[in-house]
Amino acid sequence: MEYIKIPAVVEKLKTAESNFCPVWISAPIGYGKTSAVLNYYASKSILHISGRDGVLDQTPEISKTRKNIVFIDDVSFLADENSKQYIISLLNEKGVQVILAGRCKLPKWLEETALFQDFVFIS
Repeated sequence: MEYIKIPAVVEKLKTAESNFCPVWISAPIGYGKTSAVLNYYASKSILHISGRDGVLDQTPEISKTRKNIVFIDDVSFLADENSKQYIISLLNEKGVQVILAGRCKLPKWLEETALFQDFVFIS
């Protein structure tokens, strides 16, 4: 299946990437959040992590991954405090572009971080 780019989403991802800002992308199931991000970063090496099971499926030490783009999908399912802390630590890591996707508004536990880190919001 071919992905159809949505210009507004591509522009916001470009802005976030060029300004090294974290991204929060939200929409209901099936709206193409994951496809949009994976398509945009198709030519780059990214780390794709899922929180679908309520806990992140991996929490590697970023300095050992050699990847500076981290896409964390299904953030809205996260219940695990260690997973939430991992995301916050990633957001505070220098030189790491973080893209977060979920099916809800920005979770309360991310609000303060988003306020101080100039998140780019896509919905």
